[in-house]
Amino acid sequence: MKKFNLSVIFFGLALTVFAGTAIAAEVPSDGLVAYYACSGNFDNSAPTSLPQAINHSATFAADRFGNANSACYFDGNESYIEVPDDNAFSIITTGALTVSAWMSPEVLNFKKNEDGCYVHWMGKGEPKQHEWTFRMYNNYLDTCSAADDRNRHNRISAYAFNLGGGLGSGSYVQETVTAGEWIHIVARYDTKTNWIYIFKNGVAKDHDQLNESEYNVVQENGTAPFRMGTRSKWSFFQGRIDDVRIYNRALSDEEILALYNEAAPSSSSSSSFSSSSAEPNSSSSEPQSSSSGDFSSSSAEPNSSSSNATSSSSAEPNSSSSGEIGSSSSGTEKILPLGKALLSPENSGSGAIYRANGQKAPEGVSTRNRAKGTYYKKIRQ
Repeated sequence: MKKFNLSVIFFGLALTVFAGTAIAAEVPSDGLVAYYACSGNFDNSAPTSLPQAINHSATFAADRFGNANSACYFDGNESYIEVPDDNAFSIITTGALTVSAWMSPEVLNFKKNEDGCYVHWMGKGEPKQHEWTFRMYNNYLDTCSAADDRNRHNRISAYAFNLGGGLGSGSYVQETVTAGEWIHIVARYDTKTNWIYIFKNGVAKDHDQLNESEYNVVQENGTAPFRMGTRSKWSFFQGRIDDVRIYNRALSDEEILALYNEAAPSSSSSSSFSSSSAEPNSSSSEPQSSSSGDFSSSSAEPNSSSSNATSSSSAEPNSSSSGEIGSSSSGTEKILPLGKALLSPENSGSGAIYRANGQKAPEGVSTRNRAKGTYYKKIRQ
Protein backbone atom coordinates (compact mmCIF):
# COMPACT_ATOMS: atom_id res chain seq x y z
CA MET A 1 0.00 0.00 0.00
CA LYS A 2 1.27 3.45 -0.89
CA LYS A 3 2.19 5.91 1.83
CA PHE A 4 1.15 9.55 1.81
CA ASN A 5 2.65 12.72 3.16
CA LEU A 6 -0.17 13.92 5.39
CA SER A 7 1.22 17.44 5.64
CA VAL A 8 1.06 17.78 1.87
CA ILE A 9 -2.51 16.45 1.81
CA PHE A 10 -3.69 18.81 4.56
CA PHE A 11 -1.94 21.75 2.90
CA GLY A 12 -3.54 20.96 -0.43
CA LEU A 13 -6.98 20.66 1.10
CA ALA A 14 -6.50 23.91 2.98
CA LEU A 15 -5.61 25.67 -0.26
CA THR A 16 -8.70 24.20 -1.94
CA VAL A 17 -11.02 25.34 0.85
CA PHE A 18 -9.38 28.76 0.99
CA ALA A 19 -9.54 29.23 -2.76
CA GLY A 20 -13.21 28.22 -2.83
CA THR A 21 -13.97 30.70 -0.09
CA ALA A 22 -12.11 33.47 -1.85
CA ILE A 23 -13.89 33.17 -5.18
CA ALA A 24 -17.39 32.25 -4.01
CA ALA A 25 -19.48 35.33 -3.21
CA GLU A 26 -22.54 34.86 -1.05
CA VAL A 27 -25.98 35.15 -2.55
CA PRO A 28 -27.34 38.49 -1.28
CA SER A 29 -29.98 38.30 1.43
CA ASP A 30 -30.31 41.95 2.42
CA GLY A 31 -33.61 43.27 1.13
CA LEU A 32 -34.85 39.85 -0.04
CA VAL A 33 -38.63 39.98 0.22
CA ALA A 34 -39.59 36.94 -1.88
CA TYR A 35 -37.82 33.73 -2.85
CA TYR A 36 -39.55 30.95 -4.75
CA ALA A 37 -37.16 28.01 -5.01
CA CYS A 38 -39.74 25.67 -6.60
CA SER A 39 -38.24 22.72 -4.73
CA GLY A 40 -41.31 20.57 -4.33
CA ASN A 41 -43.52 23.47 -3.25
CA PHE A 42 -44.52 27.01 -4.22
CA ASP A 43 -43.80 28.63 -0.87
CA ASN A 44 -41.96 31.87 -0.24
CA SER A 45 -38.64 30.96 1.41
CA ALA A 46 -37.67 34.55 2.24
CA PRO A 47 -38.01 35.66 5.88
CA THR A 48 -41.06 37.79 5.07
CA SER A 49 -44.79 37.38 5.44
CA LEU A 50 -46.44 37.36 2.02
CA PRO A 51 -49.76 35.97 0.78
CA GLN A 52 -49.64 32.26 -0.01
CA ALA A 53 -48.90 31.41 -3.64
CA ILE A 54 -51.77 29.76 -5.50
CA ASN A 55 -50.87 27.11 -8.05
CA HIS A 56 -52.84 26.88 -11.29
CA SER A 57 -51.74 23.57 -12.87
CA ALA A 58 -47.98 24.24 -12.68
CA THR A 59 -45.86 21.17 -11.93
CA PHE A 60 -42.23 20.42 -11.08
CA ALA A 61 -39.27 19.45 -13.22
CA ALA A 62 -35.49 19.11 -12.96
CA ASP A 63 -33.57 22.27 -12.16
CA ARG A 64 -30.39 23.50 -13.88
CA PHE A 65 -28.30 21.17 -11.73
CA GLY A 66 -30.31 18.08 -12.67
CA ASN A 67 -32.12 17.84 -9.32
CA ALA A 68 -35.57 16.33 -9.84
CA ASN A 69 -38.70 18.27 -8.83
CA SER A 70 -36.66 21.39 -8.12
CA ALA A 71 -37.97 23.85 -10.73
CA CYS A 72 -41.44 25.06 -11.67
CA TYR A 73 -42.76 23.79 -15.01
CA PHE A 74 -45.40 25.57 -17.10
CA ASP A 75 -47.18 23.88 -19.99
CA GLY A 76 -47.74 26.95 -22.18
CA ASN A 77 -51.52 26.43 -22.22
CA GLU A 78 -52.96 27.56 -18.92
CA SER A 79 -50.55 26.83 -16.05
CA TYR A 80 -49.22 29.60 -13.85
CA ILE A 81 -48.51 30.52 -10.24
CA GLU A 82 -50.19 33.51 -8.63
CA VAL A 83 -49.32 35.42 -5.48
CA PRO A 84 -51.94 37.97 -4.40
CA ASP A 85 -50.94 41.63 -4.44
CA ASP A 86 -48.52 42.86 -1.83
CA ASN A 87 -46.54 46.09 -1.47
CA ALA A 88 -43.33 44.05 -1.61
CA PHE A 89 -43.88 43.46 -5.34
CA SER A 90 -44.14 47.15 -6.29
CA ILE A 91 -41.24 49.32 -7.47
CA ILE A 92 -42.61 52.46 -5.83
CA THR A 93 -42.79 50.92 -2.35
CA THR A 94 -39.09 51.55 -1.76
CA GLY A 95 -38.20 53.22 -5.04
CA ALA A 96 -36.20 50.22 -6.25
CA LEU A 97 -36.85 46.59 -7.16
CA THR A 98 -34.52 43.85 -8.34
CA VAL A 99 -36.09 40.72 -9.82
CA SER A 100 -33.90 37.67 -10.46
CA ALA A 101 -35.00 34.41 -12.09
CA TRP A 102 -33.69 31.40 -13.97
CA MET A 103 -35.73 30.47 -17.00
CA SER A 104 -35.52 27.65 -19.55
CA PRO A 105 -37.89 27.90 -22.52
CA GLU A 106 -38.98 24.49 -23.77
CA VAL A 107 -39.89 25.93 -27.17
CA LEU A 108 -38.84 28.97 -29.18
CA ASN A 109 -42.36 29.69 -30.48
CA PHE A 110 -45.07 29.86 -27.85
CA LYS A 111 -48.57 28.58 -28.54
CA LYS A 112 -50.50 31.17 -26.56
CA ASN A 113 -48.76 34.44 -27.35
CA GLU A 114 -49.82 38.05 -27.66
CA ASP A 115 -50.34 39.46 -31.15
CA GLY A 116 -48.27 36.63 -32.62
CA CYS A 117 -45.19 38.15 -31.01
CA TYR A 118 -44.40 37.32 -27.40
CA VAL A 119 -45.36 35.93 -24.01
CA HIS A 120 -45.13 37.55 -20.63
CA TRP A 121 -43.41 34.85 -18.57
CA MET A 122 -43.48 36.68 -15.25
CA GLY A 123 -44.72 39.98 -13.91
CA LYS A 124 -47.25 42.11 -12.08
CA GLY A 125 -50.02 43.63 -14.14
CA GLU A 126 -53.62 43.47 -15.31
CA PRO A 127 -55.82 45.90 -17.26
CA LYS A 128 -55.59 49.33 -15.63
CA GLN A 129 -53.19 47.86 -13.04
CA HIS A 130 -49.97 47.34 -15.00
CA GLU A 131 -46.64 47.69 -13.20
CA TRP A 132 -43.76 45.59 -14.58
CA THR A 133 -43.16 42.44 -16.60
CA PHE A 134 -40.64 40.04 -18.16
CA ARG A 135 -41.28 39.27 -21.83
CA MET A 136 -39.91 36.79 -24.38
CA TYR A 137 -40.56 37.01 -28.11
CA ASN A 138 -41.16 34.11 -30.48
CA ASN A 139 -38.49 33.09 -32.93
CA TYR A 140 -41.06 32.99 -35.76
CA LEU A 141 -42.52 36.48 -36.11
CA ASP A 142 -44.13 36.49 -39.56
CA THR A 143 -47.58 36.56 -37.95
CA CYS A 144 -46.64 39.33 -35.52
CA SER A 145 -49.23 42.08 -35.87
CA ALA A 146 -46.69 44.82 -35.14
CA ALA A 147 -44.34 45.15 -38.10
CA ASP A 148 -41.76 46.90 -35.90
CA ASP A 149 -41.58 43.79 -33.70
CA ARG A 150 -40.79 41.32 -36.50
CA ASN A 151 -37.03 41.60 -35.98
CA ARG A 152 -37.18 40.75 -32.27
CA HIS A 153 -36.49 37.04 -32.60
CA ASN A 154 -36.41 35.49 -29.09
CA ARG A 155 -35.73 38.86 -27.52
CA ILE A 156 -35.98 38.82 -23.72
CA SER A 157 -36.97 42.12 -22.16
CA ALA A 158 -37.99 43.79 -18.90
CA TYR A 159 -40.58 46.58 -18.89
CA ALA A 160 -42.17 49.06 -16.52
CA PHE A 161 -45.58 50.61 -17.27
CA ASN A 162 -48.04 53.16 -16.11
CA LEU A 163 -51.00 51.56 -14.36
CA GLY A 164 -53.12 52.36 -17.40
CA GLY A 165 -50.77 50.47 -19.73
CA GLY A 166 -49.78 51.73 -23.16
CA LEU A 167 -46.13 52.00 -24.15
CA GLY A 168 -43.65 51.21 -21.41
CA SER A 169 -40.01 51.77 -20.58
CA GLY A 170 -37.83 48.72 -21.07
CA SER A 171 -34.45 47.13 -21.66
CA TYR A 172 -33.70 43.92 -23.53
CA VAL A 173 -31.17 41.31 -24.59
CA GLN A 174 -31.43 39.66 -28.00
CA GLU A 175 -29.06 36.75 -28.45
CA THR A 176 -29.44 33.24 -29.82
CA VAL A 177 -31.57 31.07 -27.55
CA THR A 178 -31.61 27.28 -27.58
CA ALA A 179 -34.71 25.44 -26.43
CA GLY A 180 -34.03 23.82 -23.08
CA GLU A 181 -31.06 26.00 -22.09
CA TRP A 182 -31.05 27.74 -18.72
CA ILE A 183 -30.76 31.54 -18.76
CA HIS A 184 -30.36 33.80 -15.75
CA ILE A 185 -32.27 37.08 -16.14
CA VAL A 186 -32.20 40.01 -13.72
CA ALA A 187 -34.11 43.27 -14.03
CA ARG A 188 -33.07 46.17 -11.82
CA TYR A 189 -35.56 49.03 -11.52
CA ASP A 190 -34.24 52.09 -9.67
CA THR A 191 -36.17 55.35 -9.41
CA LYS A 192 -33.25 57.10 -7.69
CA THR A 193 -30.93 56.67 -10.68
CA ASN A 194 -33.88 56.52 -13.11
CA TRP A 195 -32.55 53.41 -14.86
CA ILE A 196 -33.83 49.99 -15.87
CA TYR A 197 -31.03 47.47 -16.29
CA ILE A 198 -31.31 43.96 -17.68
CA PHE A 199 -28.65 41.35 -16.94
CA LYS A 200 -28.19 38.01 -18.65
CA ASN A 201 -26.02 35.37 -16.98
CA GLY A 202 -24.48 37.94 -14.66
CA VAL A 203 -23.63 40.50 -17.35
CA ALA A 204 -25.38 43.86 -17.89
CA LYS A 205 -26.76 43.82 -21.44
CA ASP A 206 -28.82 46.99 -21.72
CA HIS A 207 -30.10 49.94 -19.71
CA ASP A 208 -32.70 52.60 -20.40
CA GLN A 209 -34.39 55.40 -18.54
CA LEU A 210 -37.09 54.22 -16.21
CA ASN A 211 -39.16 57.41 -16.48
CA GLU A 212 -38.79 58.38 -20.11
CA SER A 213 -40.36 61.66 -21.10
CA GLU A 214 -41.53 60.07 -24.35
CA TYR A 215 -43.72 57.53 -22.57
CA ASN A 216 -44.15 59.46 -19.32
CA VAL A 217 -43.99 56.28 -17.24
CA VAL A 218 -44.60 56.96 -13.56
CA GLN A 219 -44.39 54.12 -11.05
CA GLU A 220 -47.49 53.48 -8.97
CA ASN A 221 -48.67 50.77 -6.63
CA GLY A 222 -51.36 48.70 -8.32
CA THR A 223 -53.55 45.86 -7.14
CA ALA A 224 -52.59 43.15 -9.65
CA PRO A 225 -51.12 39.89 -8.31
CA PHE A 226 -47.58 38.74 -9.03
CA ARG A 227 -47.55 35.79 -11.45
CA MET A 228 -45.05 33.30 -12.83
CA GLY A 229 -45.70 31.59 -16.16
CA THR A 230 -47.85 34.52 -17.29
CA ARG A 231 -48.59 38.08 -16.26
CA SER A 232 -52.20 38.90 -17.11
CA LYS A 233 -53.27 35.49 -18.49
CA TRP A 234 -53.22 36.77 -22.07
CA SER A 235 -50.18 34.64 -22.91
CA PHE A 236 -48.52 31.61 -21.32
CA PHE A 237 -44.89 30.54 -21.07
CA GLN A 238 -43.87 26.97 -21.87
CA GLY A 239 -40.82 25.80 -19.97
CA ARG A 240 -39.19 25.99 -16.56
CA ILE A 241 -38.70 28.88 -14.13
CA ASP A 242 -36.65 28.56 -10.98
CA ASP A 243 -35.09 30.42 -8.06
CA VAL A 244 -37.20 33.56 -8.39
CA ARG A 245 -35.91 36.22 -6.01
CA ILE A 246 -37.31 39.72 -5.48
CA TYR A 247 -35.41 42.42 -3.58
CA ASN A 248 -36.74 45.76 -2.38
CA ARG A 249 -33.52 47.52 -3.37
CA ALA A 250 -31.20 47.91 -6.34
CA LEU A 251 -28.63 45.13 -6.16
CA SER A 252 -25.08 45.95 -7.20
CA ASP A 253 -23.49 44.43 -10.30
CA GLU A 254 -21.36 42.24 -8.02
CA GLU A 255 -24.40 40.94 -6.15
CA ILE A 256 -26.14 40.10 -9.41
CA LEU A 257 -23.06 38.21 -10.55
CA ALA A 258 -23.16 36.27 -7.26
CA LEU A 259 -26.74 35.25 -8.03
CA TYR A 260 -25.64 33.91 -11.40
CA ASN A 261 -22.73 32.04 -9.83
CA GLU A 262 -24.88 30.45 -7.13
CA ALA A 263 -23.56 26.94 -6.69
CA ALA A 264 -25.47 23.71 -6.76
CA PRO A 265 -27.00 22.71 -3.41
CA SER A 266 -24.30 20.07 -2.96
CA SER A 267 -21.54 22.67 -2.75
CA SER A 268 -23.26 24.51 0.08
CA SER A 269 -21.79 21.96 2.44
CA SER A 270 -18.12 22.68 2.90
CA SER A 271 -15.38 20.11 2.52
CA SER A 272 -15.49 17.78 5.51
CA PHE A 273 -13.08 15.59 7.37
CA SER A 274 -13.87 12.29 9.00
CA SER A 275 -13.94 12.73 12.77
CA SER A 276 -13.22 9.05 13.34
CA SER A 277 -10.00 8.98 11.37
CA ALA A 278 -6.74 10.89 11.51
CA GLU A 279 -6.57 10.98 7.73
CA PRO A 280 -8.75 13.36 5.71
CA ASN A 281 -11.08 12.26 2.96
CA SER A 282 -8.76 13.61 0.31
CA SER A 283 -9.71 13.79 -3.35
CA SER A 284 -6.11 13.26 -4.33
CA SER A 285 -5.51 11.31 -7.51
CA GLU A 286 -3.68 8.78 -5.35
CA PRO A 287 -6.24 6.37 -3.85
CA GLN A 288 -6.50 5.79 -0.14
CA SER A 289 -7.84 2.97 1.92
CA SER A 290 -10.06 3.88 4.84
CA SER A 291 -12.75 1.96 6.63
CA SER A 292 -14.83 5.03 7.35
CA GLY A 293 -14.13 7.49 4.55
CA ASP A 294 -17.13 9.40 3.16
CA PHE A 295 -16.53 11.17 -0.11
CA SER A 296 -18.52 14.27 -1.02
CA SER A 297 -18.39 16.37 -4.17
CA SER A 298 -17.62 20.06 -3.79
CA SER A 299 -18.30 20.83 -7.45
CA ALA A 300 -21.19 23.01 -8.52
CA GLU A 301 -22.42 20.15 -10.67
CA PRO A 302 -24.46 17.78 -8.51
CA ASN A 303 -23.28 14.69 -10.36
CA SER A 304 -19.60 15.48 -10.24
CA SER A 305 -17.27 13.30 -8.21
CA SER A 306 -13.73 13.13 -6.95
CA SER A 307 -10.99 11.72 -9.14
CA ASN A 308 -11.21 8.54 -7.12
CA ALA A 309 -14.65 7.67 -8.45
CA THR A 310 -16.85 8.06 -11.47
CA SER A 311 -20.59 8.55 -11.50
CA SER A 312 -22.89 7.32 -14.21
CA SER A 313 -26.65 7.49 -14.27
CA SER A 314 -26.77 4.18 -16.15
CA ALA A 315 -24.35 2.32 -13.91
CA GLU A 316 -25.74 -0.13 -11.42
CA PRO A 317 -24.64 0.79 -7.88
CA ASN A 318 -23.20 -2.65 -7.22
CA SER A 319 -21.53 -3.00 -10.60
CA SER A 320 -18.27 -4.94 -10.69
CA SER A 321 -16.84 -2.11 -12.77
CA SER A 322 -16.33 0.01 -9.65
CA GLY A 323 -12.64 0.63 -9.17
CA GLU A 324 -10.83 -1.30 -6.48
CA ILE A 325 -8.95 0.98 -4.10
CA GLY A 326 -7.16 -1.42 -1.83
CA SER A 327 -7.48 -4.70 -0.02
CA SER A 328 -7.38 -6.05 3.49
CA SER A 329 -7.97 -9.28 5.28
CA SER A 330 -11.68 -8.52 5.44
CA GLY A 331 -12.11 -7.98 1.72
CA THR A 332 -11.66 -5.50 -1.10
CA GLU A 333 -12.80 -1.92 -0.69
CA LYS A 334 -14.55 -0.17 -3.54
CA ILE A 335 -16.05 3.24 -4.10
CA LEU A 336 -19.50 2.79 -5.50
CA PRO A 337 -21.13 5.62 -7.46
CA LEU A 338 -24.63 5.90 -6.07
CA GLY A 339 -26.15 8.21 -8.67
CA LYS A 340 -29.92 8.40 -8.43
CA ALA A 341 -30.23 4.68 -7.80
CA LEU A 342 -30.27 3.18 -4.35
CA LEU A 343 -27.93 0.53 -3.07
CA SER A 344 -29.15 -3.03 -3.13
CA PRO A 345 -30.75 -4.40 0.06
CA GLU A 346 -27.68 -6.40 1.02
CA ASN A 347 -25.72 -3.16 1.32
CA SER A 348 -28.42 -1.13 2.98
CA GLY A 349 -26.97 -1.78 6.40
CA SER A 350 -23.42 -0.83 5.47
CA GLY A 351 -23.84 2.88 6.13
CA ALA A 352 -23.96 3.73 2.42
CA ILE A 353 -26.10 6.70 1.57
CA TYR A 354 -28.19 8.03 -1.25
CA ARG A 355 -27.49 10.91 -3.58
CA ALA A 356 -29.75 13.22 -1.64
CA ASN A 357 -31.70 15.27 -4.21
CA GLY A 358 -33.96 16.27 -1.39
CA GLN A 359 -34.60 12.68 -0.34
CA LYS A 360 -34.25 11.65 3.26
CA ALA A 361 -30.98 9.88 3.96
CA PRO A 362 -31.15 6.46 5.62
CA GLU A 363 -31.14 6.23 9.39
CA GLY A 364 -27.69 6.15 10.89
CA VAL A 365 -26.19 8.60 8.40
CA SER A 366 -24.50 11.52 10.12
CA THR A 367 -26.03 14.98 10.02
CA ARG A 368 -23.07 16.17 8.00
CA ASN A 369 -23.96 13.74 5.25
CA ARG A 370 -27.65 14.55 5.19
CA ALA A 371 -27.02 17.79 3.29
CA LYS A 372 -27.88 17.85 -0.39
CA GLY A 373 -25.14 16.57 -2.60
CA THR A 374 -23.53 13.59 -4.27
CA TYR A 375 -21.92 11.24 -1.77
CA TYR A 376 -19.92 8.05 -1.99
CA LYS A 377 -19.29 5.39 0.60
CA LYS A 378 -16.52 2.82 0.71
CA ILE A 379 -18.12 -0.57 1.09
CA ARG A 380 -16.33 -3.82 1.81
CA GLN A 381 -17.24 -6.47 -0.73
